Amino acid sequence: IEGIRQSLMCRIIRMADISNASRPFTVAKVHSLNVMREFFRTGDLERGVGLEIGNYRDRRLGEVTVRDCQVGFIEFLVKDFAEALTNYARYMEGDGLCTLVQDEPVEVGHVEPPARFECLSDCLVGMQTVMYANKELWKEIPKGDPDIMLCLEEGRLIP
Repeated sequence: IEGIRQSLMCRIIRMADISNASRPFTVAKVHSLNVMREFFRTGDLERGVGLEIGNYRDRRLGEVTVRDCQVGFIEFLVKDFAEALTNYARYMEGDGLCTLVQDEPVEVGHVEPPARFECLSDCLVGMQTVMYANKELWKEIPKGDPDIMLCLEEGRLIP
């Protein structure tokens, strides 16, 4: 049992590491754009020493890169991991290993969460709901979004 709990805890920590996509969109957007800024700085360094610029690191490709990167991050990394962790948690809940209670409502942007999470899988499903909504919001950001344009400028911080 201890090994199973350890495995679950490692997966929960990994989910926490990539959970930005399931935060309120205004928070997720700022965090994501700052990560993109780091990617662009790396691309600038790669260009400066004559290396091939890696995926999503070329600021010259513009706004589409930012949107595509965030939608892809949610669709191909976070989504699959969150779904797998949810299934794992549901399996573990049968043994009573994943019970938790959340008394305070959680702000999740445009999506209303349940008032209480009785188990880990409920919490993860709530996170996924927000994440899917955020993916659609990334797709809907209009061309010329000032935050994205600021992100594309060299050396600028996103407030």
